[in-house]
Amino acid sequence: MRIPDLARADQIAAACRGSGNPVVLAWLAENLRLTPSTSVVDLGCGLGGPAAWLTDRYQCSVVGVDPAVQSAHAAHSIFGLATVIAPADATPFAAEAFDAALLLGVISVVADPSSVLTEASRVAPQLGLLDYCATGSRAVSVGGSSFPTVTALR
Repeated sequence: MRIPDLARADQIAAACRGSGNPVVLAWLAENLRLTPSTSVVDLGCGLGGPAAWLTDRYQCSVVGVDPAVQSAHAAHSIFGLATVIAPADATPFAAEAFDAALLLGVISVVADPSSVLTEASRVAPQLGLLDYCATGSRAVSVGGSSFPTVTALR
């Protein structure tokens, strides 16, 4: 499924859905020291926008993982992203198969964030995490997502 009416930058922006702020992605990538020789797994890749942006900008190798068949297929079809259909807490990869793991907007939408963080730590020694959190003293649940407090996220 190519989107011929949109330039690649617009395809990426449309597929990022809240986790694709270029400044934040660059900050994560630079802190992870991404290079063309870096292998990255994007756990919960969705439509693949952030993975495509990182691939274009840093020429790193990214594999996307998503439990939703349609999302994984779209990420592959639109961006050519190598994808695996699996939950973020039970991937088919060997320990330390990647240099870095990304969790972009995933912690707030999974039932067991600890198991996802454990899996990310198992498959890669480095973690890039971006998520939204509640600004008050209590977690906030909206639209199927649960946004933890800053303290709980830490």
